[in-house]
Amino acid sequence: MFGTRAIGKRLAFGVGALVLGDLVIGLTASSTIMLGSLWLCSVGWLEARVASAGLGVVFGSDLQLALACLGAAAALPAAGVTLYLAREAARLPLRWIRHSTR
Repeated sequence: MFGTRAIGKRLAFGVGALVLGDLVIGLTASSTIMLGSLWLCSVGWLEARVASAGLGVVFGSDLQLALACLGAAAALPAAGVTLYLAREAARLPLRWIRHSTR
């Protein structure tokens, strides 16, 4: 009976580690893609603003300009923080697996 419980415990921790690892990878991927899209959209908006100013045409408002600058400046460091936190969170499934073998 003890052997069956030990196998069940290892199996439960292994499945939990697999689910947690998949969750960490999925959330990291979606967050990184979203931040990359924000950065690309902000930089594209800034390029459009500069190009239209060169033609003497007004494009967007000052608030939109400020938001585009904020998005371009904040997205890349936030992506770095996201990847760092994901690397740290990826250690949790390994801890679960190690805990299951005790």
